[in-house]
Order: sequence, then C-alpha cells, then structure tokens
Amino acid sequence: MSQANYDCPQCGGRLESLDVDAFECRKCGREIREVVVEGMDAFERVAEDDENPLQEVAQAALEGVRE
Repeated sequence: MSQANYDCPQCGGRLESLDVDAFECRKCGREIREVVVEGMDAFERVAEDDENPLQEVAQAALEGVRE
C-alpha cells in the first residue's frame, strides 16, 4: 500500500491508506481515491481554473466518496 503524506482538502487532517485504492482522513472520515491523492496538486489547479473545461470533473474528484 502507498503511504500518504497529504493533508485532507476538507479539514486539513492527515490522509492515511484505507486500502490499495483509497485513502481516508482520520479527522473527518473523508475517503479519497488514490489517483486523486497522487495528483492532488494538479486536480486543485484544474478545479480552480474557471476557463478549464475539466473544472467540474476535477471538483467532483476532489469531493471524494463517502459510504
């Protein structure tokens, strides 16, 4: 499993490996897919760019998934 060294974009807590495909924040319980965590900087830049046609996709990816 990958070792996360990332902060949760929602609450600032630490993301930790949940399984081989996802990370979870201990503080708020948010689950984020591994591909999003590994590309977090790029997703954040695209999500903030009003001119980028992939803005909505990046914003949705940063939303994570909750069970």
